[in-house]
Amino acid sequence: MKSLNFRRCALSIGAAAAMLAGCGGSQPPIGAPGVTGPGFQARLAQSRPSSVAVEFVYVTNVNSSNISAYSIDATSGALTQVAGSPFGDGSNSPWGVAIDPTGKFAYVTNVNTNSVSAHTINASSGALTPVPGSPFGAGSSPYQVAADPTGKFVYVANGGSNNVSAYSINATSGALTPVKGSPFGAGRRRGPIGVAVDPTGKFLYLTNYRSNDVSAYTINAISGALKRVKGSPFGGGQVRGPTLIATCRVEAGACKPASL
Repeated sequence: MKSLNFRRCALSIGAAAAMLAGCGGSQPPIGAPGVTGPGFQARLAQSRPSSVAVEFVYVTNVNSSNISAYSIDATSGALTQVAGSPFGDGSNSPWGVAIDPTGKFAYVTNVNTNSVSAHTINASSGALTPVPGSPFGAGSSPYQVAADPTGKFVYVANGGSNNVSAYSINATSGALTPVKGSPFGAGRRRGPIGVAVDPTGKFLYLTNYRSNDVSAYTINAISGALKRVKGSPFGGGQVRGPTLIATCRVEAGACKPASL
């Protein structure tokens, strides 16, 4: 694995979906009892098994190679560990995590095994179950993962192989199938680690840690294939060590994430 030396932190919070980026390094901070090394992403999944919404938070634990799951107290915001958590499927060093817009599936990148794990989410309990065929192959050193707002595609930033893996989602099983043409190149020595899809699902953005810039792509709405935006990459000379990335749309004075 081509490792990247992370020295920064980032935090991005949406109105009803949150993505937390922890401080990096080879030894992330200790997490809940029995869990070590929370990863760089946490993602809030929202499901509605009844008329009252139930919300869950999922955290990747790099050092213990598993995923912590919590339910959210709607009044206080306190977290309660889901029964059976942390969940492991034999993957190595899970890093990024994303929830599809329906709240049915969770996708986790495994930085040491160059793969993406897929899980179904129990809408009542928040428990995770591996999807048949998981994990699915990715590029070298996959870091952040993002699902598009239509729930059709998943994208992974591969820091070691300098490209982006694109997959279509099986709406029934959650299984991933590589998009034709995937992976899509980011350029030599760029070290992409962050990936985000804009709320319209038309564009994808990639942070390049080594080259200190941000790449932009258009997304083919039918196939999920990527095409570089004219003038990309952006931010040269103004960006230093970019890590994770998030997008939102502003409505009525509030920034709303892609999943809403």
